[in-house]
Amino acid sequence: MIMTTEMISLSRLNEGNQTRLLGLMAKAKQKNDITVAFIGGSITQCFSAGPQACYARLATDWFCASFPDINVTYINAGVGATGSYFGVHRVGHDVLRFGPDLVFVEFSVNDTAEETERNREAYGSLLHKIWHHESRPAVITVAMTMEDGRSFQDEHLKAARHYDVPMISYRNAVFAAAESGAFRWADISDDDIHPNENGHRLLAGLIIAYLEDVKKHPPGCQADDPLSDAAFASGKYVKAVLLRPDSTIPPGGADDAGDSDDSGGGFSCPCRCGLDAVFGKLLSSGGFMTSGENFGNVAGYWRLAKRMTFAVKCRNIGIFYAKLTDKGGDFTVFVDGVKIKDVNTDFSGGWGDYVEGEEFFTAPEMAEHIIEVLANPENTAGNKEILITAIALS
Repeated sequence: MIMTTEMISLSRLNEGNQTRLLGLMAKAKQKNDITVAFIGGSITQCFSAGPQACYARLATDWFCASFPDINVTYINAGVGATGSYFGVHRVGHDVLRFGPDLVFVEFSVNDTAEETERNREAYGSLLHKIWHHESRPAVITVAMTMEDGRSFQDEHLKAARHYDVPMISYRNAVFAAAESGAFRWADISDDDIHPNENGHRLLAGLIIAYLEDVKKHPPGCQADDPLSDAAFASGKYVKAVLLRPDSTIPPGGADDAGDSDDSGGGFSCPCRCGLDAVFGKLLSSGGFMTSGENFGNVAGYWRLAKRMTFAVKCRNIGIFYAKLTDKGGDFTVFVDGVKIKDVNTDFSGGWGDYVEGEEFFTAPEMAEHIIEVLANPENTAGNKEILITAIALS
């Protein structure tokens, strides 16, 4: 797959401030180990290319080859069929607790226009959480596309420019090349979304070309780091966390939480994002079973049989649950005793099982609430299943 200088130029939708990237490379040149992380959907998860040929692995290999005297820790936090709403809630657990030096963010084909405002807020808050983490990581955003051009790139670009972080547009590069006859979509993808090995090599090449140019900058080219406290949009999810089946919080409460393994039914977030304000605890003692198995590349879930009850302190409440192509059941969500919504998890005839996320409640002020999740009694007779992945709090 030939990558032209025009493709490279078109891919640089936002050059971004390079201070942190230069700092990362200076750290590596001084023979200090670095951590490179990736968060995104199935493209980042290496679907259609495999773990060794995907763009994330290839981009990390460039760091290994460029700085052979150090250890480069590679974190791949791609989860297929999920967007930045899930990403902003899980980034603390899946990425930030490892103290990354560089984070790549890819969600442009998973964020959709059906949830435009929620996805704008989630993506902006995701960049904010990463940018303001104590390890002060560099950030590079990646904009992908579907074959028909659908992409959330334009909305994501607004957030990238707000924080002045780089955006590499695979979308712009491949469409321009396809229009010129350099190659066809079928050469870089085996379906309408996912790059194949050729596509992943092309994406990695665009990223590496950018990194090579940054590496060539002399120290005098460093600019002031434009770190700003101002969140993109309303910053609705900047304190987002997940209450998960494997989460714990010590009896002393949220302010005492850290890396504790004490069980207490609440959550522990080692990166401490949101712990000063957001709190959640599972109150139920029956009506469900906890599984440590993976579903949708997410560790653990609750298998709901009757009822689950949570005490939380937050502004916004969402639930991540399994959409199932076979035996998906129904549940109802109540907040503070008020019925919010009936949810059908059936996905019969769909392309496969996946984790779906919905926001059920939002309020202007932080407050304590009780969330109840009730299974439809008819589920048992029909041998239906309800798998709850996590409770989203912010």
